[in-house]
This record gives sequence, structure tokens and C-alpha cells, in this order.
Amino acid sequence: MRGKLAAVALLIAFFLPACTLFTAPLPEVQRSMLTEMSSDPPQSGGSVPATGTLLIVTPRTQSAYDTMQMAYILRDHEIAYYRDHEWGATPSEMMRPLLVTTLERTHRFAAVLEVPYGGRSTYVLQTQIGELVQDFTQPTAAVRVAMHLQLTNTVSRRAVSKEIAITEPMSQRSPQAGIAAANRATAKALQEVAQFVLDNAID
Repeated sequence: MRGKLAAVALLIAFFLPACTLFTAPLPEVQRSMLTEMSSDPPQSGGSVPATGTLLIVTPRTQSAYDTMQMAYILRDHEIAYYRDHEWGATPSEMMRPLLVTTLERTHRFAAVLEVPYGGRSTYVLQTQIGELVQDFTQPTAAVRVAMHLQLTNTVSRRAVSKEIAITEPMSQRSPQAGIAAANRATAKALQEVAQFVLDNAID
């Protein structure tokens, strides 16, 4: 009996490494970023000197999208996430520097500041990302980017809000096409953010 057990153990020890050799490795996760901005953001009049300061609070993200996982929808009211594709950072982390750069390019403000800046500012911009998702529920797949904006004048305490919703068609039904569409949608959303701030930052 002991001899048989020893033989079985020997066979197991022999075949386990072979099984390991022929096990297909898991595909490497591909990580992508939102980097696209409008090449021609709205600007304040060139003859008007930049005044005031704008503090940009780090964007918040709706919980379902507050992750590096890349979301998509196949059926209404159901969110899924790709296994082999992720964002390189959370939507909030990707959007923050894009907001700063876009609003600097408007040349409206003497300075565009970021949290954790502790001093006083003339305006405060708060944003919430409501959606960043690839939607496959329609015949033409598309990426949706939705944001809620609030701009507050810290002197007058006046606050104005706006909802932005961008739907950008995808060239094909694939993660890569979704990433490209998400960048185009983000650039359009940033254009609307800049216009909203310029329209409402009135000293």
C-alpha cells in the first residue's frame, strides 16, 4: 500500500510542473488615460487683464465610477467592468489636471489654484463626475460623460450650477474605441466647463 502511495505521489510531482508550463498566462491589463483637451478653449477678451483667482476643488465621482475599472453597459440599469482594460487613474484623478490646464488657457484669472491651497480665492469650482461609461445598449455604441458643475463667488456668495452630458459615438464596439471616444467626449465636456466659468465669473 505504501509503495502504491509513493508511486502516486511521484506521478503527481512529475506532472504538476508540466501542467504549470501549459497553463495559459492571464492577459496583461492594459491601462489608459484621459488626456485630450480642446485645442481652442474659450478665452476672455485679450484687452481685459486677468483678475481674481479660481480654486478648483478635486472632482468627486459617483460611486459606481469612482474606480480605475473601466465601466460598460450591455443592459439597462446594469454596469459591468472590463477584465483586461482599466484606467490608469480614477476619473477624479484624471480630470483634475485637465480642468486646471483648460481653465488656465482661458486667461480669465490671475491664478488657477488647486486643493489643498489654504488661502482665499475669488471663485471656487466644484465638479462631480456622474458618468464615464461605454454604452452598448443602442445600435450605435457610445461613451457618455456627465458632470455637475457649481461655481461660487466667495465674495458675493453667489453660486450657479450646470449639468453637462456628452454622448460620443464609438467607431466600433471595442474597449479601444471606447477609450478614444471617452477622450473626445472629455475634450467637449471641458470646453463646456470653460464656457460656463467664463459666462459666470463676473467680478
